[in-house]
Amino acid sequence: MNGSGEHRRDARASADSDGERALAGLLDVLTEQVRLAKSGESEKAAALTDEAERLLDGISRLAVPSDRATGQRICRLYNELCLTFATEKSQLAEKLTRLKKGKKSLRVYRDALVRKV
Repeated sequence: MNGSGEHRRDARASADSDGERALAGLLDVLTEQVRLAKSGESEKAAALTDEAERLLDGISRLAVPSDRATGQRICRLYNELCLTFATEKSQLAEKLTRLKKGKKSLRVYRDALVRKV
C-alpha cells in the first residue's frame, strides 16, 4: 500500500508542476500578445491565440489551482489585450471612414473634370 500512496503523491506533484508550467506559460503568452498588440503587430498577437487556448485547456483539464494574484493578473492581461484590440479596431474604423470620404471627394472632382472636358 505504501508504494501506491507514493505513486499518487508523485502523480499529484507532477500534475501540480505541469499546471504551474501551464499557468506560467499562459502568463507569458498573454504578456507577449499585449506587447505585440500595443506595438501594432496584431496579426502576430492573434497568432498566439492557439497557444493560449492550448494552455487554458491544459489548465482546466488538470484543474490547476491558482492563487488569487495569478488569477487577477491573467484577467488584467486579458482585459488589457481586449482593450488594445478594441482601440485598434476603433482607429482602423476611423481611418476607413476618412478613406471613404476621400474616395467620394475624388469621384466628385473626377466627374466635375469629365463634364468640363
